[in-house]
Amino acid sequence: TDWISKLIDQVWPYVNLALQDYVKTSLMPLLADKLGTIVDQLTIDKIDLGEKVVKLDGITVHPFREASEQIALDADVSYDGDLVLSATFATIPFGVADVKFAGRIRFLLGPLLPRTPIVGGVTAFFLRAPTFGYTLTGEAQKLDQLKPQINSALDGLIQANVVLPNRFVAVLDKESVDENVLKNPNPLAILFVTLLRVSGLRNTDIGRNNKSDVVVKATAGKFEFKTPTFQDVTDTDLNIRFDIPLNENEDVFLKLQVLDEDIRAGSGTTYEALGHTSINISHVEGSE
Repeated sequence: TDWISKLIDQVWPYVNLALQDYVKTSLMPLLADKLGTIVDQLTIDKIDLGEKVVKLDGITVHPFREASEQIALDADVSYDGDLVLSATFATIPFGVADVKFAGRIRFLLGPLLPRTPIVGGVTAFFLRAPTFGYTLTGEAQKLDQLKPQINSALDGLIQANVVLPNRFVAVLDKESVDENVLKNPNPLAILFVTLLRVSGLRNTDIGRNNKSDVVVKATAGKFEFKTPTFQDVTDTDLNIRFDIPLNENEDVFLKLQVLDEDIRAGSGTTYEALGHTSINISHVEGSE
């Protein structure tokens, strides 16, 4: 990975310039969508990535699949740098420091071409959301009430841009490669799931003949599915099927939650856990 580190060192000043442009042209509008008109009171005065660069380690190159026309490789990406950001919210000056994040990222190089530039594009995404953290400085204590909203907005931005099934795409050969095809590829496979039955559930509802109102929620990456509600049951047949499109199945888990649903006037819908399980989809054998 030494040559990769040297490459990152050389391009880092250009990444810094690209970040400044991204904040102005893309990040601020995205924050406006998440936080509303409150963003109108926010001014970014300075942003600088500093000298410490992103690190790539643990690089794994996957076996080549000719049908995909792509080279796939994974890497541990981390940043614990000296980014400097100063801003003003209304009349409150504050800053951001101690920015760090870490995650496992996948790069897809392709489609492969029989001519230069050989690689038609580069696609990057996280299979799971990376962890991130930061510290607010200056008069940031006055903004503590906004920190949950800021965290939610940042998490939403990460999920919406670089967590599977969302992808960051750079097209290298615009004559033969469609950016939309790289961002929205046909699935590599379809996983068919049938929920057969729930049994032996504990009763969480009060009343002589009142039993749990059962809902099953399924998630796999960004895929989500919820069954209809089965009223007053602790044992029942489900026989419900749903299909999960799979673009990249490594490290993607199918998570199932069995919940008791309660709807109360004035407090809305609440859920109480009855059971859960998780299945690594990459261990599921399929057929053509």
